[in-house]
Amino acid sequence: VEEARIALERIRIELETMTFITESDIAVGISLSAGIATVCKGDDDKALIRRADLAMYRAKEAGRNQVMVCSGEA
Repeated sequence: VEEARIALERIRIELETMTFITESDIAVGISLSAGIATVCKGDDDKALIRRADLAMYRAKEAGRNQVMVCSGEA
């Protein structure tokens, strides 16, 4: 989990320093809100994705542009 969090933080930081140009020549910046979930005993793919999604929404609710971990059951 910690390695995943560190990797996503590196990506998040790199993205926030970049400027993208749209087809209309408008400069825009982006941010990244990400969720990480751990696999729990008895998980199926839907349960894991649900927890990762929950963690992502928690990151957005906490102010966006951050990485959150959901390691328990949702």
